[in-house]
This record gives sequence, C-alpha cells and structure tokens, in this order.
Amino acid sequence: MKGYISTVSVDLNENIAESVVKLEQDLNTGRQILDTKFMYIGHNKCVLFCRGQLGLNIQCLGDTTDGLKLDYNQDIAVDFCAGLSVTPGINHHHRDFTSYISVLHGTDQDQLRILKLQADMSFAEIENISVSPNSHSSIFSFTEPGGTETCYLIILPPQPEPDLNIYKLDLETNTFKLDDTLEGVRATDAEFLLPTDELTSLVLQVARLCNSDEDCSSIIETYSYRFYSGFSGKRPTEYIKYMEPVSDMQLVLNSNNQKFVLTHASADQSDLPIQTYIYKEHNVAQYREEFQNSVNLAPEFVSLDCHTLVGKYLKRLYSDENYDIPTIARIYMALMTRAHITIRPQDFPQQISQILTDPRFQEDLDPEPPVAVANIYMYVNTSTFERSYDDSAYLGSCLVYKGTDEVLYLYCRLLLDDLTGSYYAVSFAEDCDGGLQIPFSTFNGSDYNPHMRNDTDEISGHQCSLVHDVDQTFCQKLDNLDNKADAGAIIIHKGESTSDQRLGCGYLKKPVTSKIQFYRDHNEQDIKFDPYIRISV
Repeated sequence: MKGYISTVSVDLNENIAESVVKLEQDLNTGRQILDTKFMYIGHNKCVLFCRGQLGLNIQCLGDTTDGLKLDYNQDIAVDFCAGLSVTPGINHHHRDFTSYISVLHGTDQDQLRILKLQADMSFAEIENISVSPNSHSSIFSFTEPGGTETCYLIILPPQPEPDLNIYKLDLETNTFKLDDTLEGVRATDAEFLLPTDELTSLVLQVARLCNSDEDCSSIIETYSYRFYSGFSGKRPTEYIKYMEPVSDMQLVLNSNNQKFVLTHASADQSDLPIQTYIYKEHNVAQYREEFQNSVNLAPEFVSLDCHTLVGKYLKRLYSDENYDIPTIARIYMALMTRAHITIRPQDFPQQISQILTDPRFQEDLDPEPPVAVANIYMYVNTSTFERSYDDSAYLGSCLVYKGTDEVLYLYCRLLLDDLTGSYYAVSFAEDCDGGLQIPFSTFNGSDYNPHMRNDTDEISGHQCSLVHDVDQTFCQKLDNLDNKADAGAIIIHKGESTSDQRLGCGYLKKPVTSKIQFYRDHNEQDIKFDPYIRISV
C-alpha cells in the first residue's frame, strides 16, 4: 500500500469563502505512512514520516521560487517505525528548545527509541526503552529559569495503568528516571503544551478513564506545571467530560492562541466534537448564565449566588452571635446538602482528600435530606384564610434543611405570576388559618436577602434563603415529624416583606408525606412543573 504527501497553502481572506487554497506539492512516498508529526528542528518547520520498514523520514518546509515545498532533511534507520512523539512541536511556543524524537519501533513494536538533536543538526540515540507492545508516548523539552535543559517523557501502554508516571531526563546519564506521578489517573493519552512565552503556562493535558462514581466514560483534564512540585502539586484546573471512551486526542492552538482539543474514539464512535476552552478573560458570566439556564435543575438547584448567600450569612452569624468556628462549619455542612456541592473529596489535593475521606468525618459528608416539605396553595380570601387546593391554586413547594442552633435553609420552587419584587418573603405560623406567628430572625441587606432565579420554563423560579434564631419548639417539631403530623405552616408573601399580603400557605410535613400528597392530588403535566422530579425523600 502506498502513501502520498501533499503540501497545501491557504491564502486567508477576512471573508473565508474568498480564501485561496493552492496545492503546492504532491508526492508518492512509496510506502504507507503509519504516523506523521510536525516539529521545529532549529528554526525550520519539519514533517516527520513514520514509514514502517522504511524507517523514519524527515522533510522540512522551504520557501522556494516555486512556492512552499518539502525538502529532504534526513533519514533515520529504525526497525519498523510505528509511532512518533516530537518536541518542540508546531504548537510549542519556543521553537529554540532542544529537539527530541520518541520513536516506537521493533518487530513487536515494543521498543521506544529516544533521539536527540546534535550540534551538526542530525539526530542520535540517547536511550532505547522496552515498553508494552503498541504503547505510545509523549515527549516534551523546555529550558528552566536559569538555563537548565529539561525533558519529560510519558509512556502510555494500550491498557491504562492505575497511575500516570512522568519521567525526566537525567542529563548526566542520558536516561529517563521517574520524576512525578498522577495517582489514580488511568490515562489513555497525554500531551504537553506551552501556549505562551511564560513557563507558568506549561500544562499537561490528560485523557483518562472515568472512575466508577463519575457519570461519564472519559475525562480530558489539565494539570499545570508547578516547578518544584511538578504536575501533581495541584488538582486539575480544566476538564471536559465525554460519554464516549476517548482513545487519543490532539491539542491545537489557532492564530489567536485559542486552545482546541480534537478527540478520537473507536471506529464506530469517531464523530466526537471539537472542544474549545473559556477562560477568565472571556465573558464567563454570560457562559455561566447560559449554562445555568440550559437545564431544568429543580429541586437540586443551587447557584453560586446561593453558595455565596450561605457563606456570608454564616460569617455574619459568627461575627454577631455566639457561634464558634466548629459550630459554623457543622451548620454549613448540614445546610448545603451534598446534592448541592459539585466538588468531591477526590477532587482535592491528596492531603485534603485523605481528611475528607476519613471515616470520622463521614457523617458530615453524608447527604442531608430536607427535614420537611410544604406544598403551597394560594389564598382565595386572605380575610377568611380560605385556600383552594386544585391544580390552578398550587403555588409551589418549599423544602426546609436544618442546621444546628435553630438555623434553617429554605429552597422553594414557586410560580412567578404574582411576584412583585425580586423574591418572595417567607414567614412561619402555627397554621394557615391565621394562627400565631412563629418567631425567627434574619439579617437585612442585599448580602443576606433571598436569592431567586427564573427557571427556563418561564413560569416558575428557584429561591434560596436562610433564617436563624427560629423558635426552639418549632425546630423540635421539625426534627420529630411522623407520617401524619405537621410542624407548622410556611407562608409566602406577595412582596419582599413579611408585612406584605399573604399569597399562599402550606403545612410543613415529613418530605415523603408531602411528596405522596402532591402526586395523589395533582397532575404535574397540568401544573407544568414537578418540584419532586429529582429529589429522593
């Protein structure tokens, strides 16, 4: 089987349709090309062709009177060239770093030959490494501050190993020695990238298999270079989840230095999307809003605003009230249920992860269900406290999560038709029929007000809020609900003040009791939303 090399130039125009594509060169290689890589050799842009039994051929781009042409550079004899990794690659920002080539070769493709560019611009072998058959590699060279030459090598066997080992070249012995390990990273591919002049931008991009507790098949994640602590000093800074198994990837920088990742899976799953990245300098607020509004999150919804609200509220409690740090921490863990937190213990550095997975702390990490749920029905007549209970009178539901020391976190999903402010005020009473108000306290100010976010259904909204110093007897009732009793009532007001007119009311019952009552009495398709669709009570 024969292979072909074509050199094509593109004269770009602002109007892409008017860009000119020109075939510069078309050559017959005489042999199938098994791998191709692009790299700098000195300041020349070169192409390396892995040609099986014919070995490794290098050709470099020259600007001749006839246009852009590939010119012969050198041949390197290897025993069946099967795969390549090169540095510095075309994506490499520094083209003047020392050039290295990693060649997979051998009859069984179980040898990795490392070549280094010499002063006469030819390549010479510095080490030959035995590897698992059909492995592939990633090699990367750069210069440390102070002028120290550094070269990293990663070897990836066909079957991912439990950890990803990173080897570093010992310049005295010209051998690669283990330097760093990403524990628990079952890598299928890895690639280094230096997108800017600054060495602080050096990253290692890894495609790995997902763990059993991750809802995916593969993850591509980014590890930043941390100098003395290598790549394992910090947890990944970026990641993309895939539902398909990613077998290999390629990082690409465009002319604006924007990073893209191209992926490939098995033959029947080859059409994976090209992914790009967003960064702080981009319009992240817009992207975040689009993402948050892209799916129906009820009732596990919690936004960054809700996280911030809880944090500021508890900080104020610590400052103004008789709360110590351990108490505040327990309250936070109790209120912010695990379904609301997207960071897992294994996402932290190893030292912190070990603490979070310690059995002594398991009680704090276990999911906290709501202690009570109220289905809210609108008042027909606020003077007589008459309410209706059909589908048209259903206002929404409120879930109550309880911390310690009479601190409650409220999540409500409510219809927006009667919302006159930016959120609904909430109060508590012994019943919905004009009974005594249940005392509680809350902080005034924009930092502590309830937060409301509209749902994509355009008829309902998600609201989170906190209250403290709640009546002790009421809190005890919340803790001891049975299948029939209620702890009291929760009242929704039309405006942002509890002195505003009552809009609706519901009894706080055991969550499963309220859930059964909702499905028994209502058709969620007629109501247009289901507050219990993703909650286990």
